[in-house]
Amino acid sequence: MPAGAPDDPFITAAARPPPDLRGGAAQALEVSILPSTTSDAGRTRVYAWYNALADAGGAAGALLAALPAVLRSQFGLAEVRAYDTTILVYAALLVGVALLYSRLSRATEPPEER
Repeated sequence: MPAGAPDDPFITAAARPPPDLRGGAAQALEVSILPSTTSDAGRTRVYAWYNALADAGGAAGALLAALPAVLRSQFGLAEVRAYDTTILVYAALLVGVALLYSRLSRATEPPEER
């Protein structure tokens, strides 16, 4: 079993949400915004890129799940320190995502009705 993986395979399976629940509310908002960012002809390309980037993000997240084990084994950090560092990395990534969301253009908002 890989370093840092739970001993119980049922815990591992339970920790991974089913495919239709992975995105949550943010994904629903993102998918609803995408059509307003492109023409009808470009919609398929935009959704393809969106899904490719989402999958890449999921893969990166899966790799980062091993960060505490890597910090312990390769850098000699104590277990608590390795988890603290992992949480700080996660928080920094969330700040980065928040900054990206703050840069969305007004074109992503629906037109005001009068």
